[in-house]
This record gives sequence, structure tokens and C-alpha cells, in this order.
Amino acid sequence: MSQSDKPNKTPTKGLPQRKDIRNLSTKEQNNLITAFKAIQALDPDHPDSFFKIASYHGAPFRGAGYANQNWWGGYCNHGNILFPTWHRAYTLRLEQSLERHGLKIKLPYWNELEEMTKEKPWSLPEIFLKPKWQIKGHEPFDNPLYSYKYQHNIVDHASPKDGVQYTKPKGYTTVRYPFTGLYGPRDIEDSKYHNKYYQNLKDKFYEEQEKKKKLHEEPLGDQEEPCNKLLNDNIRMWLEDDKYPPDVAPPHSRTAKLKRSYHDCLKVEDYTVFSNTTSAQAWNDQYYHDQEGNKDKILVSLETPHNGMHLALGGVEVPSQLMSYVRNANGDMGENNTAAFDPIFYFHHSFIDLIFWKWQLHNHSTTELKIDKKFEDYPGTSSVDGQGPTPGMTGADFLSMDTPLRPFHKVNDPDPNKPLQLSTDREDPFLKSKDVVDISRLGYDYKMPKELSDDPVGAPGGAPGSSYFARVSDVSRADIQGSFVIAVWTQKDAEKGKEEPCREMAACYPVLNRWNVADCANCQSHLDVKALLPLHDTESLDNTTVTARVHTRDNHLGTEITAHVVRGN
Repeated sequence: MSQSDKPNKTPTKGLPQRKDIRNLSTKEQNNLITAFKAIQALDPDHPDSFFKIASYHGAPFRGAGYANQNWWGGYCNHGNILFPTWHRAYTLRLEQSLERHGLKIKLPYWNELEEMTKEKPWSLPEIFLKPKWQIKGHEPFDNPLYSYKYQHNIVDHASPKDGVQYTKPKGYTTVRYPFTGLYGPRDIEDSKYHNKYYQNLKDKFYEEQEKKKKLHEEPLGDQEEPCNKLLNDNIRMWLEDDKYPPDVAPPHSRTAKLKRSYHDCLKVEDYTVFSNTTSAQAWNDQYYHDQEGNKDKILVSLETPHNGMHLALGGVEVPSQLMSYVRNANGDMGENNTAAFDPIFYFHHSFIDLIFWKWQLHNHSTTELKIDKKFEDYPGTSSVDGQGPTPGMTGADFLSMDTPLRPFHKVNDPDPNKPLQLSTDREDPFLKSKDVVDISRLGYDYKMPKELSDDPVGAPGGAPGSSYFARVSDVSRADIQGSFVIAVWTQKDAEKGKEEPCREMAACYPVLNRWNVADCANCQSHLDVKALLPLHDTESLDNTTVTARVHTRDNHLGTEITAHVVRGN
């Protein structure tokens, strides 16, 4: 799909805006919290319940493909051209549920590009970090944006050989780094021990805060709570270009530069490559083979920084000499199976949708997305690519703007003067990608953050300006449980009489992976992972050894693989 040739249209003027969650008023914050609390309290079988909506993404694997190793099982689309449009429909589904249960504003986004300053150290918005929430005049209650308590147990029926390892019991509460959410039979005792240690850190912190209040001393904010600080530091290491936590400094570690990846994906001209990792990898692989005289550029897809943020919240760390802050962390956002049960998922995806809309505005594609002929039959345009077919698809369906976005239905014969409404009536027609291209039809606009509003294609720099790229191709997911990182390392030759220089992490690539690849037949037919990683800060490779490693939760130090270095564009 490529940008339309039609003049750009800005149809959203005057519509209510999705805003940066940091910029909500106290009244708006309370309204958002109250609406989330309401849908989390609904019977899990209610069509508007948080449990019901969260379960569409992956587990509990309902619908066609249930317990079938050849199907993904959930409805979400990753690694194909429906990634941006399906997730736009998904956030809309949640937004409309919230509106029916009292939400007066549009679903906010978490601005992941926010700048950090000395006066304003970076951290997650505090609304996600408070275990309790209090509305003036009311007793404190559990914050529904901090976590969600499962109203049903979830069993991964697609992994019968492995002790049903990715299981969540009823009453389980979602977690983020540094906690672990592995509660299958083989993991439960280790997880209880791990979580007890970090919960004790939290409890002691809040006990100290209560003492400070009694002594009329100023307590520290929730972002300074030890576990929140670990989470903030990990996310910052994934996001920033050159900002480090106080106890981690170069050259021993470099950040993952997700911020740069967000800006880079906005420079991609064709929707197919912009939309997903499978198509971007195919494009970059072609560049690698045709590098002699090739005028095209190495490109970054929207899905790449999206994946990285899932890993950051879930607890996969940026590889460094100092690994690991926390071993065995495994938060819900780090695995596709259960990511949507963490409430922060929807604010991350509202931001992903904002980036998608920013790309549409820049590429004159606000009303239409078309398949470019050069991308017909391209990797990422078939249901068999990436994670595999979802319910209602065969393994050979080609994807287009007319592909149904299951399980979302739209109201039949809608009022043309009102925003499009999703329907809970299964007799109504399925929503399609072409229905969600123009967000004015969906009834919302975006309040652009300053980090995106000044420059139509984001900040300068990124992949097009890199001097070197490292290609890795011999990575197999066969024996890897969960998400992982491919990292490229450089090491200068030692000078005579001097100590050998440290190995430096020069670039890394996040892979959002299914937990039980060994029991997924489609995964077994798509085991190879390829990546072309820009070595942004490497001016010269003279007398330098370049290697690559696959870093997993089981092996933080990583398994060495071959890296081929090519000149950039």
C-alpha cells in the first residue's frame, strides 16, 4: 500500500481530541479512572467488560483456531499490513465501551517521545504508577490503570507438551517490570519468591512515606518507589538516544533508541513497509542483496518501536555489560498472549495510532490507503506471514483494505452524520480497514505533542544517515520462550600497552515473541528472524570486531551469532 495521490485532507478539525495523558485535568483524570473501574467491574461475559475486550488480543484463545496449533488463536494482527488498522479498531472498541460507562473524554495517549530535562526527569506518567487512587471526598481505591485482577483463569491450550506453562489463575493481578507474571506449574514457586522480594521493597517504601507524613516531612512521589524506579530506568534505556540512568554510563551500555525509531518510521513513504516488521525486513533484505548502486534506504517500520516498548514494560532489558538489574522479570506487556490485560496497553496503542495518523497526514493518506503494485504478494501481505492466520482466515488469505477486522462489527446502516459505531450484534457486518482509515469517521482527532508538531516527519537523524549496518539472519525462535533481543556488539582491538577496550552494545532489535513457539505449528514454519540494524554512533569500524548476540530471559549474556556489516546509505 502506498500514499494516495489525492491532496491531503485534514477532516478532523473541531472533533474531540485524544490528548497526552499527562495533560489531563484532575477532573478528566478522575473521569478516566472511574470509567476504567466500571468496565473492569463488569461481568467478564459482558460485551463491554475489560476482560472480554482484553481477551480479543491473544489469550484465552477463543474463537476459530482454539487449541489449534496451526492458528494464532487470538484476533490481533502482527507482522502484516493489518497491524495499524486492526489496533486502531481495537482502541476504538475500548474507547466506545468506556464512553458507554461514563467516559466524557477521548482515550488519551502516553506520549513516549516526551523530552527529559534536568528540571523534569523522565518517568512514566504517575497515573500508571499509583497503586491506589483517591478522588476528593472519597476513600482510596485500587487504581484500575495500575493493574487488573483476572476475573477468570486463563489456560494456554496451545501448549499441551509444556505443562500448560503460560497460565494465569483467577485472581492473578497484572504486573510490569521488575515483577514476573509466570504462574504455570513449573514457574509458580519461583515467581512467588521473586515477587515477594520486590513487593517487600514496595511495602517498606510506603511504610516510610507514612512515617514522613506523620513527621510532617515531604514524602517522595510514587515514581521514586524502588520498583517504579527500576521500571522507569528500563523504559528510559529503551527510549532515549543519549540519556542514561544515573548508575549506567557509556561506554558499557548504549540505549536502544526507540525514540529515533519512531521518527525514522515516519520517513517511510510506502504503507506496506511502514506498517509491519515482516515487510520492512523483506525490503531491507533486498537492500542488503542489491547494495551495489542501490539508491533505496534501510527503513524502519512502525511495529519495531511498538515491539520495543512492549519489551520495556514487560521486563526485557537493553543488553549491556551490566546486565542484569533484575533477573527473571516477566511482565504481562512483554508477551503477546496477555499484553492487553495490562491497562497501559491501550495508552501505548493510542500513541501508536497517533504515529499512524501523523504518517497519514504527511503522506496524504487520510482518506484512502491503496496497495501499490510493487507490493502485491509481498511478505506481510498474507495471513500466513508473521504470527499466522487469525480466526476466520485460512492460511493463504491475501490481506487488503477489504479484509474483515475480526471480531469487530460495525452498526449496519449507520447515520452518516454521526461517527461510526462498533456493534455488539454479530449479525452486523464486520469492520474493515477501509472503514478506519479516516479517523474523522471514528469521531476523534489528536492533540499533537510538540515533539511531533514542529517537524512533519519527526526529528532529524535515524537510519538514513547511518554509516554502517549489521545484518543478522541465522536467528531461530525454535527454542526461545517469550520475547527477546538481538544485539550487535563492537570491540576495538587493544593498543599495545593498554587494557583491552570493553565490548559496546551498538544496536539492538526487539522481537515480540509468542511464549510457546515449540507448540505452535505455524510458528515452526516461520522460525527465522532477520534484521538489519543501523550502527548509529559508529563512525569507523577500523580495527573493530563486530559480533551479534541473541539475548533471552534464560540467557541474559546472549548466544553469539554471525553479523555481516554493510555500508549504509
